[in-house]
Amino acid sequence: MEGDGFIFFFSGNRFKFMDSFLNPRKWQERAAAMQVWRQNPLICHDRGKLIMIGGVHELEENPLSVEMLDLKSGECAMCDPVPGEFRQSASSTWLSSAVFNGKIYVLEKWNGDFCCYELQSKRWGNVMCVRSLASSSSFQCIKNFCLACRIGLILGGLIKENGDLSFRMYIVEENKMERKEGTELRMPAEMLKLIAGRERSEEEEEEYLSSYAEHIECRGAGYLVYVFSKSGYVNRRRVCFV
Repeated sequence: MEGDGFIFFFSGNRFKFMDSFLNPRKWQERAAAMQVWRQNPLICHDRGKLIMIGGVHELEENPLSVEMLDLKSGECAMCDPVPGEFRQSASSTWLSSAVFNGKIYVLEKWNGDFCCYELQSKRWGNVMCVRSLASSSSFQCIKNFCLACRIGLILGGLIKENGDLSFRMYIVEENKMERKEGTELRMPAEMLKLIAGRERSEEEEEEYLSSYAEHIECRGAGYLVYVFSKSGYVNRRRVCFV
């Protein structure tokens, strides 16, 4: 798991982290005082604080719990839980997140619900839904992503239009997750094919689309956005936007 230049590895209540790819041997390991056992949580980092959202084991009492770990002191504190609307999707499998201007934006990839967590007040805002990336009824937004890079808060989407698949991104207004006009960046069809992989027949189209949408992901870092597939079903190739 990665966040803000850090790489994190969790196992039980222990974790390792590394803050530089240039020093791959300098992993630091700690037995954190985490109060909840997690699997596939959202991991966010902001100014030395590690925020673990969701991904709670089914035997735990609160599947929506949030913890904040101070990487310097090792102290871990419980925070307000994720809003109840995310009860069925509180893990990194279903959620996308971005840290931007002192807030964590949590977005449900499939239905577009999102909520902001104020790092200073440690409070969640209201749950809202992103305005569709599709501009007409012929568009279908299959999967949403939120990420942050140096140019701003970004909303991405895998969109089906008249039977064709495309990947588009927009700079969005903070808090509202509404796209700014004139900021659309569309991945060239040739690049999307590099990630999509093999040709398919019409009979395979629906199965292919479902599998592809499930495994495609994107991340932001610096001035770059990386789009990739986690599945062996398609080519393991990366495409980046500048």
